[in-house]
Amino acid sequence: MNKKLLMIVIFISALSGCEADPAMWRKAGVDQFGVQNALAKCRYDVGIAKVSPDEKAQMRADCMQSQGFRYY
Repeated sequence: MNKKLLMIVIFISALSGCEADPAMWRKAGVDQFGVQNALAKCRYDVGIAKVSPDEKAQMRADCMQSQGFRYY
């Protein structure tokens, strides 16, 4: 009985460590290198704006979405 319980706990622990793909910017036909380039350009463009940090985060998201990227 104890061995069964131990095996179940180990199995559940192993599965809980597995996570689905983390949320990230994605666009069909664009590899991770292209995503990073687009994000870097948006960060640069937004970085020069004189707005609050909250507004910058929204502006970065708007910049990426305007290029066809989606965050999921």
